[in-house]
Amino acid sequence: DGQKLVKDFVQRMVKGRTLRMLSKTGGSVQCLVRLDRELTHIWIQRAGLKDAKRRSVALRSVQDVCVGPNIEEEVELALDDLSVTLLLAEGAAI
Repeated sequence: DGQKLVKDFVQRMVKGRTLRMLSKTGGSVQCLVRLDRELTHIWIQRAGLKDAKRRSVALRSVQDVCVGPNIEEEVELALDDLSVTLLLAEGAAI
C-alpha cells in the first residue's frame, strides 16, 4: 500500500541513511542524509568524518526532483539512470 511505503521511507530518512553523492570535483562521496522530525529540512554531511560540516536544506527551497541523466548538462555532473537531483530555488543542485 502506498501510504505504508511513504511512511517507511520517511521513518528511514528521519533516522538517516548513508548515500553516495556525486562531487563537482569528480567521483563520489558517502554522505549521511536525513530529514528532521518536522519534515522541513534535509541534512547532509560527509559520512565517517568526525567533524564533518553539516548542510541544512529547507525542503520548501526544492523546486524540482529530477531522476536520471536528463539534466546532466545543467548540473555539470556525470549522472546515470539511478541519479536523483534536487534543483533548489537559488539555482543550486544537490
